[in-house]
Amino acid sequence: RGRVHEDVLNECLRHPFYAQVPPKSTGREVFSRGMVQEIARAHPMPWQDLIATLTALTARTIADAYRAWLLPRGLDEVFVTGGGARN
Repeated sequence: RGRVHEDVLNECLRHPFYAQVPPKSTGREVFSRGMVQEIARAHPMPWQDLIATLTALTARTIADAYRAWLLPRGLDEVFVTGGGARN
């Protein structure tokens, strides 16, 4: 239902975490409710648009990481595990 706000998406993509070289890991200590609240305050939009934008961010960063780090090495299989595997 929402639309992706490309300007907000591009701003989020500049987060320093995405520029780090693997292996890397993060979670709620960086990408928290507080971060979402900051984005919402800085860029007022309907909540459906915020969800669409953050969903696009998630998909984009996963795809970018695959292109940068996995595909050049040859990728045969992907195993998705953990709590988010069923999302």
